[in-house]
Amino acid sequence: MSQVKNRFSFPLLIFSLVLFLLPFERMYDRFFRKFLYAHTYLPKVIIKQLYIFPSDLLILLGFIFFFLAKKVSLKKLGFEGSNKYGLFFLCTFLIPLCFYAAETDLAIWVRFFYFSLTILLFNWILTAFRSHEVPPFLILVSWLFLLIGTFETVIAYIQYFTQSGVGLSIIGEPKLNSPNMIRAEFFSQEGTGKWLIDTLFFHAPSAEVFRAYGTFPSPNLLGGFYIGYLFALWALWFHYSSKKAHFFLGLLIAFETFGLFLTYSRAGIFAYGLLVLFAFGYFLLSGKISYCKSLFKVACLSIGLSFVLLLPQIITRGGIINYPEGVQESDRGRLFAQDYAWKMIKKRPWFGTGYGRYSQECAKELPANLKHIKPMVHNIYFLIAVESGLVGLGLFLGLCFLAIYRAFQKRENPVIFCFLLFFLGFLMVGFCDYYLFFFQQGRLLFFSLAALLISSSYAERIFIFSSTKAPIQNEG
Repeated sequence: MSQVKNRFSFPLLIFSLVLFLLPFERMYDRFFRKFLYAHTYLPKVIIKQLYIFPSDLLILLGFIFFFLAKKVSLKKLGFEGSNKYGLFFLCTFLIPLCFYAAETDLAIWVRFFYFSLTILLFNWILTAFRSHEVPPFLILVSWLFLLIGTFETVIAYIQYFTQSGVGLSIIGEPKLNSPNMIRAEFFSQEGTGKWLIDTLFFHAPSAEVFRAYGTFPSPNLLGGFYIGYLFALWALWFHYSSKKAHFFLGLLIAFETFGLFLTYSRAGIFAYGLLVLFAFGYFLLSGKISYCKSLFKVACLSIGLSFVLLLPQIITRGGIINYPEGVQESDRGRLFAQDYAWKMIKKRPWFGTGYGRYSQECAKELPANLKHIKPMVHNIYFLIAVESGLVGLGLFLGLCFLAIYRAFQKRENPVIFCFLLFFLGFLMVGFCDYYLFFFQQGRLLFFSLAALLISSSYAERIFIFSSTKAPIQNEG
């Protein structure tokens, strides 16, 4: 990595910036529309639907540079190797959109364009990386996640214990109860407060307790990202063997595990806990448990301590160790949406409704007395099947399987194994929430991670870390 030349390090820098900026994504609509009004001749009806994220500009900039500097043909970018998955997956959403073009709002076409940038990034990564380049880049990503995760955790602590925002809207933090934030409070019973210390030493009145959300539009989205932040710390633990490094990383694991619990994200907490057990079982069966015994002690103690410190609130919130009426009502709403999603899948089984048209088509299926409801299916597999059909779902599952298979081939490399755990965590969360496909932050991170894992054991790539052709030799 020390021999990186400027013209080859630029795409790497752009991709690193995309990953770094994901938690701080802010949609710019008013400024962008004013700019278009002043400098373009686009019709106002189109401009009113347009917006921009910083990552969108970075992806386009990186792609243009990569395309011109590397002279990569569009045919190679779209059809070479695993790149076909991305292109065909995109087409499964486009075909029904074209078929129902007369019924499709302009806003949906705009959203589809931004979704296509995600697939462009996916194919760009697949084209750019060779297998022996992936592990050192994942170390870089781990350091980025260490910095971002620590920053997000500081914000999460302040938000939770002050029950107010930090005032960082300039980097994407939504205001409490703003239209840009999904409401995320629960009702604490009298005497429980915000954590165990309140319960033991203070008699807090009953009140709404807002879950920590960092700079994300939802606590659940922050909870999903915490899976990545924590397994990035695991990757650094394996990469650095000194006791000082392990002590420092152990403190951060405990610090960020408590931050995960402050989101009260059921999917995030369950996914991380189950993956810790899975990793423990894997290392135990492979005879390598002595290699990481101290790491599992830190992870388990952090989970246990966080659980104890928030036990009264976890019971009140529900859904982890108990199942109160409020959680049951929430789950009934999700099952209601999945029932209608299943009806829509049976109605259009092969190519679905088209990207972004789930809500529009679901409204047609609802009875007259429920037309005011906008059920959102909290399951990316159902959502993909509804909008792209079983063909699109099959391509998506094939893509996921390929990423897992390729990474598992390199499981002897602990850094790749940790990011495989991260990817599995995202797939588990996908059964309970839709933000990995719906929100810009989750979508870009998911497909970027999938592309890196696919590239981890595939050598037919362009060499971007140096200008000389190195022998294809995999690490780990």
